[in-house]
Amino acid sequence: MLSHARETDCIEAVEKLCNFVGTFSFFFWVWAIVNTATKGYIDGGMLSFALAMASSWYGFRRMKHLKKQNTRIDWKFFLPVGSFILVAMNYALGAHMTNHEWNELYCVIFSGCWIGVSIIYTCLILRLRQIEHDRPPTPANSVGDEEEVVVEEEQLDIEEKPDFQIT
Repeated sequence: MLSHARETDCIEAVEKLCNFVGTFSFFFWVWAIVNTATKGYIDGGMLSFALAMASSWYGFRRMKHLKKQNTRIDWKFFLPVGSFILVAMNYALGAHMTNHEWNELYCVIFSGCWIGVSIIYTCLILRLRQIEHDRPPTPANSVGDEEEVVVEEEQLDIEEKPDFQIT
């Protein structure tokens, strides 16, 4: 269990962000499916928002796991950022391809928002890594570290004769 308030606050911020992004992504994923079905083109949001939903769920689950067990913050915690950037790129492509000023403005604004979400998520994970790094080592948070085994001389019976003799 985590005992540091700032670590718990940071984890809860990531969970809230993942919940928001997942819900938001679901709404726009449905919208992308409707656009594809009714407008005669394939909306890239079908893929990018599906990935954003999945990675938001993944990020949320990683935070839940981090609360329960003292795992290390590794590169896998950064996976959701890739899908968030993919959504931003999809919006940027939409801004480039549209002929309508309002659609272009909408795509540029939302591309910027998704870049912002990527930055916020990355900063939160980096903050968790910094908190983890600053934490003093204890047996509870040294998962994976090899412990040094010290054998005291008293434990060894060096003067004892072996059960066998060499002849």
